[in-house]
Amino acid sequence: MKNKELDEIKPIYIYEACYSPENEINLLDLALVLIRRKVLIGIILIIFITAGTFYSLMQTDTVTTTYDYETSIFIGSRTVNNRTIYLEPPATLLSNIQYIYIPFFLSNLEKKHTTPATLEKKYTISATLPKNSGVIILKTSSTEADDADAINLLTAISKKAIADHGKYYESI
Repeated sequence: MKNKELDEIKPIYIYEACYSPENEINLLDLALVLIRRKVLIGIILIIFITAGTFYSLMQTDTVTTTYDYETSIFIGSRTVNNRTIYLEPPATLLSNIQYIYIPFFLSNLEKKHTTPATLEKKYTISATLPKNSGVIILKTSSTEADDADAINLLTAISKKAIADHGKYYESI
């Protein structure tokens, strides 16, 4: 016996089960809604542009430009049996620069200025020795372009290091 009801049952696919004409999006209707709401969209756009402009103008007072000055000091060396021997150990010269020369020249510069508190904010000096190199890099920052004090500070530290380094050279 055949059941007529079983013959009429067809498989239902997922996309057929989820499809309904009410779920369609008509792009023309969407465009018409945007056109009708153009005043509201324009007002929101103007509000955000105004707020962004106001915020950026308020930030210009807190942003300061810093100018970086940098110089390098090459440590004298000689080569013996394919080995580089420095006239002075790089770590020694670096320590001298960090703990003797920089504080000395900063205190001399401090005496020139009437307000030492502004000097501390104005200059930051660092001396670094890249790994396995004979080069010491001196860096300073300033809030002024072409700052003569910053340039003179680096020059004075470099000249002092070279003069003391020359003593090692003469002794060898």
